[in-house]
Amino acid sequence: METCKNHTNKGTQLINIDGNLVTNQQLISNYFNNYFLTVADRLTSNIKNDKTSLNRKNPIYCLHKNFNLPCSNMKLKYTTRKEI
Repeated sequence: METCKNHTNKGTQLINIDGNLVTNQQLISNYFNNYFLTVADRLTSNIKNDKTSLNRKNPIYCLHKNFNLPCSNMKLKYTTRKEI
């Protein structure tokens, strides 16, 4: 994904998603939402769950050692553009 830097219409958001130029704000929003919902799973999918494969110099080892309990759920409130 990349933004179109040469686009001159400042009122329209235009990004390249998988080779397609997209201007629909809902599609753009869904793409970013899906990316951030799945980024952790994609990054950790290559990491073995076997603790013996982790060594002390690996940052994942430190994270696994210190954060081995599940995190509590987080609740977010709706916000306005002005608050952001």
